[in-house]
Amino acid sequence: MSEKEIFELFDEKAQELFKSNFSQNLAGSGVTIQFNKDKGFAPNLRKGPDYESIKSFVITFRNFILDSDPISIRNIAKIYDALPDGNDFKERFQNTRKKFNEYMDSLTIIEYNGDKLSNRKLIDTYIYGDVIHLKKHDEFKNWISINPMKDVIYNEIVRVLGICRKYIYVFNEINKEYLVTSWDR
Repeated sequence: MSEKEIFELFDEKAQELFKSNFSQNLAGSGVTIQFNKDKGFAPNLRKGPDYESIKSFVITFRNFILDSDPISIRNIAKIYDALPDGNDFKERFQNTRKKFNEYMDSLTIIEYNGDKLSNRKLIDTYIYGDVIHLKKHDEFKNWISINPMKDVIYNEIVRVLGICRKYIYVFNEINKEYLVTSWDR
């Protein structure tokens, strides 16, 4: 696959994310937890993308984080890394990638067994525990088995993926500008 085809595929998959049901239902996402001292926890009121929309979004999103995929952020970075130092596209992509990785390594509001979960741990465990491969199935099921944690965890997944979507948008804009200047002369 040529570099041009890789950037075009990146754009195609990014557009799928931007037009997805997940993206259309992202605004107003949240969860309300109610507790009554006599009745315990009431059913949670979670707003935002439904479970199927989240899964569908993640199936496409994982193309950007799975190193075996040609459009992964790491593989796209290799293309930019080959450009000369001082290249604007290279610097913009590297800076955005650094911010994205810092975000992914930052902590969520969720603490499990005394440890705060990072955004990366949350998303990886969801992907590999409920959506794909299922090698972390037991771990993810343990997380969501505790009432009211299921809706809190899904709300955090939606929040983190919503921010990841914004990063994909920035990466894609850099890529499209690079495509125009490199191939469309």
